[in-house]
Amino acid sequence: MELNPDSEEIWFGIVYFVLSAPQVPLTLLVIISVYRKNQEGSNLTYKLVNVINFTQFVQSTGHLLTAPILIWPALQKMPPVVLQKKRKITSAPKRRDEIAIASQYTFITVYATITLAFWNLSNYRPDNASKSVRAIMNICWQVGIYINPILLLILNRLNF
Repeated sequence: MELNPDSEEIWFGIVYFVLSAPQVPLTLLVIISVYRKNQEGSNLTYKLVNVINFTQFVQSTGHLLTAPILIWPALQKMPPVVLQKKRKITSAPKRRDEIAIASQYTFITVYATITLAFWNLSNYRPDNASKSVRAIMNICWQVGIYINPILLLILNRLNF
């Protein structure tokens, strides 16, 4: 297989791969932890959070699988995504957990929105952004996936 002739893109591919490699098992651990926490007492919030966690898992898996395309441009494939939903009523003692989760995902949503806005600006206006700027924005996008498990641990005080 032939390497990309652009050495800058090879380095970007390596950085993307190194950043995204730990995300896959990390997000999987978060999904399992939230699932186990939900087993203690069924809670709709935990189920909805795991839907978001699952999408982050798919996203980080996508980064991991597509990063080599920058190194070897001949590779080009994408995985499918499946989601599920269910409704339950939460109890009053779970209110603190719900506030922690709401705070966590509010921060993640704001971070993702800002990053996505700048990412799109750098990717769709190439006259205003060099490859380096686009690479930095992609790295910010990938680093955002680490925010979820960190906030989950901080806001839930390692209760898993």
